[in-house]
Amino acid sequence: MPCPEGLLRHGGGNRRSEAFSIVADVTDMAAEPAPLPEARRRAVVRQALSVGIATGLYCVSFGALSVASGLSIWESCALSLLLFSGGSQFAIIGVLGGGGSAGAAIAGSTLLGIRNAMYGMQLKPSLQSRGLPS
Repeated sequence: MPCPEGLLRHGGGNRRSEAFSIVADVTDMAAEPAPLPEARRRAVVRQALSVGIATGLYCVSFGALSVASGLSIWESCALSLLLFSGGSQFAIIGVLGGGGSAGAAIAGSTLLGIRNAMYGMQLKPSLQSRGLPS
């Protein structure tokens, strides 16, 4: 990436003033991005609302089922915070609600996580990689 204009300014002055000059130039580079066109902004808002509503309904159903299976509200919140995998969360509350042990619930949840990892490894070649190279 080419160096932005003014970032490598040399000349008279001490190192401190040069450092402030570089910071000012970098700060100028962090300008506000251009606003989205109205149609694109509406599409983004519509998609965000649909994901937010679906996730909210999912969370409400998980909370209701976990409290009904015997977990406290704090335990349900901790489970959601520590285990962010929907199927595994529902498996845990299903086993605990049915009278199973914590070990059985964790084992079932772990197996679901391993299954999801296997799916991911099988799907990786068919997905276009846009992230960091592996």
